[in-house]
Amino acid sequence: MKKQYKVGKRVVGTLDDGVFEKSVDFQKHHLHKYHAWAIDKYLLADLTKDNCKKIVIKDRTSGRIWEILFADFVAKGFKINHGFGEQIAVADINFTEKILKQMDFFEGAKCL
Repeated sequence: MKKQYKVGKRVVGTLDDGVFEKSVDFQKHHLHKYHAWAIDKYLLADLTKDNCKKIVIKDRTSGRIWEILFADFVAKGFKINHGFGEQIAVADINFTEKILKQMDFFEGAKCL
């Protein structure tokens, strides 16, 4: 069963079978200065409590995907705060990056 995580009324991600998935706009949400991805500190605490095993970040526009084990995210994280509350960030180098191919969008679809 999927659990949604919200900031206000906006869904920021879902947890399904231990995998937290977040869909983002790379240009807007990636920490270019740090070459890193970040998650709100309070959300990280909720994911810990909910037994998260992996974090998956998907770029809506390019099909790029970044994955990291939750334990690695926690172990390699550093604190930042740019006026939007405290976040935990992890450098890109710690993520596995994939590019979703166009055919992967149709995986499981049936041709008639």
